[in-house]
Amino acid sequence: MKKFHNLYYIYILLFILYKIYIVNTKKVDINVEDVVNLENIITQTETGENIILTFNEKYYDMSNLSSKIINIYVNSNVTFSGLKDGTVFDFKNKNNGLMNISYLKNKKDILKFENIIFKNCYEDVNISKGYMFTVNLSTDEVFLMYENCTFIDNRYSLFGLNINFYKPLNPDYVRILKTSVTNDLGIANENIKIKFSYCNFKKDKGLFFIDLGRTEIDNCYFTEVDTLPYESSNKESSIFYALLPTTLILKNSFFENIKSELPLFVAYKIYTNKYIFVEDSLFSNTDVMFKGSRNKCEILNTKFENYVINKLLPGFIDTRLGYVNVTNTEFSNSKLMGGLFHEESTVYFQNITIKNISTNHKGLIYSLYNNLEINGLEATNITCYGESGDSSLILFDSNYVQKNLKLNDININNCHTNGPIIKIKGNSNDVYINKLNITNVKSYGPLLDNLSDNVNYKLII
Repeated sequence: MKKFHNLYYIYILLFILYKIYIVNTKKVDINVEDVVNLENIITQTETGENIILTFNEKYYDMSNLSSKIINIYVNSNVTFSGLKDGTVFDFKNKNNGLMNISYLKNKKDILKFENIIFKNCYEDVNISKGYMFTVNLSTDEVFLMYENCTFIDNRYSLFGLNINFYKPLNPDYVRILKTSVTNDLGIANENIKIKFSYCNFKKDKGLFFIDLGRTEIDNCYFTEVDTLPYESSNKESSIFYALLPTTLILKNSFFENIKSELPLFVAYKIYTNKYIFVEDSLFSNTDVMFKGSRNKCEILNTKFENYVINKLLPGFIDTRLGYVNVTNTEFSNSKLMGGLFHEESTVYFQNITIKNISTNHKGLIYSLYNNLEINGLEATNITCYGESGDSSLILFDSNYVQKNLKLNDININNCHTNGPIIKIKGNSNDVYINKLNITNVKSYGPLLDNLSDNVNYKLII
């Protein structure tokens, strides 16, 4: 009976909170003829209440807006809401209606776009530089959400953060902007949050330029995206570019047919402390997923397939001096010139499948100066056709630094290498091998070739 009473009071409390939210929420219908004065409507409506701007018609012509810039001052929770099957904002190859977003108070207000289709936004390089959405950081905490939105045929950088207006309440943040790198950047990083849910991106160019903050992409679809075509644009990534410490979360998302010969995501230069997390996603027929330096990258339950990389680069993750942790993931049906990952990163594999892959690199799994640990590997139909005697499935080279190689539960079948299947080099190594099964392979040299000067072996087969 006591449990029943507790549930009863919880329901009553939830009902009261819902009523409070409804009372404090103002709905405004935006008709087609209203869109030309959208900024004025938003400004006049901002009263500190929660605001829902409802776009109940199927199509809005954004090229008719009276201004190129719509200034949105967020003083409460604000939602741009379209029809359930999508409301079109058509820029008609112009750039009227770019949104300049400023958060006025430090109270976790959320600006949300839902069920909107943004299409045909075009940047004239001779007239303007900027983004479809510019967020001016003026508070310590920023929340921005896109849910069930679609971006089609936009030749304009989608998203950028502006720290020029940043006047933080926390005095420590001032030091962040006046110095190169400090540990406090991680604090600001967690307070700036942007999320895209159930969004589609098709044939868009120059999507994300984001420094600082946490960007989450959940249940989204990307295809045929690219960088902007002109010389002054970012030429280093096709989807996401960051310089300052940044967190990028990818979940349940699909990336296919992205062939700009650029990495999809870039986070490097002189700053460190960037974190990339990928879970339950699929990458098919794309370029290198990620390029960076000194980053932490975790991949879980993800598939990479149908890659053709014609440059001497890592095929999937190119992060130098970083940490790469890959679990329950499959790499398949790909032709590479390099290895799977950058050789100068610490790599940990658990329950990995590699099949139908070829490379002419020294090693498909190549570790240089770092520890390498693999717990569970199924390698099938692998061809390493590099220089004779020097192209292996697994190449471990500690050089002059003492490092550890741990191989556990390794199954290699139907593979062909122009060098040993497994090659170990370096001045001093600790090597642990347990449950190694090699069947139906052809190698130039021994299956396992240890060239270490000093080695501490523990071999259990």
